Amino acid sequence: MRVDVMGVGFDNVTMEEALDQAMALLQTGTAHYAVTPNAEIVYECMHDAEFCSLVNQADLVLPDGSGVVLGAKLLKTPLKQKVAGIDFADQLAGRLARTGKTLYLLGSKPGVAEQAAANLQTKYPGLQ
Repeated sequence: MRVDVMGVGFDNVTMEEALDQAMALLQTGTAHYAVTPNAEIVYECMHDAEFCSLVNQADLVLPDGSGVVLGAKLLKTPLKQKVAGIDFADQLAGRLARTGKTLYLLGSKPGVAEQAAANLQTKYPGLQ
């Protein structure tokens, strides 16, 4: 169930539930995406309907920031917990390494993705 915070529908999940859902999405064999909006992203969504639509269409919308969690509480629709994007990505990499799934890194300047991959493989041996 999604919780509406100023027009953004957040999945009301714990970190473990978010990771379980992400792993289940990987089993479908189709493309999916997750977003981790914080309060600033919610603000941008309030002023850009197209951007808000892209955020709300994500397969996972995770509350990245205490501002979002506090906002939901003040709106009397509390979220279970903050699910920070960096922590979600890190823990997902660990699960991918344990299950033999492949992680693709895109973007940034030349060499950055390669260095990130090397760092992740050091932390999570066996990560592809």
